[in-house]
Amino acid sequence: MVKMRRKVVAAVFAGVLLVLTGSLAGLASEGIYADLQPGCRPEGMGGAFVAVADDVNAAWWNPAGIAQQEKGAFTFLHSTPFGISNYTLDYLSWVAPGTLNFIKGGFALSYLKHATKLEEEGDVTHDMVAPEMYILSIAGTVAEGKLYYGINFKGASLSAETSYDEGTIRRGGFAGDVGILYKISDQFSMGLVTKNLAA
Repeated sequence: MVKMRRKVVAAVFAGVLLVLTGSLAGLASEGIYADLQPGCRPEGMGGAFVAVADDVNAAWWNPAGIAQQEKGAFTFLHSTPFGISNYTLDYLSWVAPGTLNFIKGGFALSYLKHATKLEEEGDVTHDMVAPEMYILSIAGTVAEGKLYYGINFKGASLSAETSYDEGTIRRGGFAGDVGILYKISDQFSMGLVTKNLAA
């Protein structure tokens, strides 16, 4: 029964992967959302963290990494990147591995927001652009200690407050990530992520 359940989960995941890669298009950088890189350790490792994904930032970098973790964790960040006072970045993430026993995995909830205030010379206008993203991550295990998979479901919203007649303008959309992590040995692993797939 357990083996059958794992095969069904693997088949469903493969089907979702095929649908997402085959029929969804449009990256966040092309209109849904800017791909920011939260987490000091992952950012220091560059793209290599996709193949490790072993801390609370796994939900953002490679959701498959959630399933290999043993302890829950929470992180938050508030910063002004590059020292630009008109630009702020806020990030929250809570990872709960080992909570979804039927797929031998767990889930995570994340929130990301960055706000930019635009000013013009002369008649000063205070325009605020604030993209936000809400993420539900689900991860499971195909082969214990070897192969993990994960999916992010993202809801993105963009609000712009202007000093013109339009007032506040709001837009929204949905996107998704699909990730796989394969551990070759205790020292080597590989990761693959397709990010920001959108209809």
